[in-house]
Amino acid sequence: MRTEESCIVETVLKEAGFHQVDAYRYNPGSIRVRVIDPRFANLSEDERADLVEPHLKRVPEDIRRKIIMLLAFAPEELEFQSHPTTTNWKFLFLNEEFENPSPSLL
Repeated sequence: MRTEESCIVETVLKEAGFHQVDAYRYNPGSIRVRVIDPRFANLSEDERADLVEPHLKRVPEDIRRKIIMLLAFAPEELEFQSHPTTTNWKFLFLNEEFENPSPSLL
């Protein structure tokens, strides 16, 4: 569900120049964020987080504390290819959970 808080997160990250940003409220206490940008290609998960997290400091702290999932993908990682790699499957699985979340227990 998109909320005012998730829209704030999206706006801040889009203003930072990330290609695509999606955020939604997963439950009353958490927000999930997905950032898709070509700059993430060939970077580790830590390196990707290092690119995104400084910009999240512009998000109010009470909202920032609710971000429980931050997914950072290069566009090609979400493309299903005829010969997917183990890495592709990992990213596809994480993206699927973002697109179709399992039910929250809250």
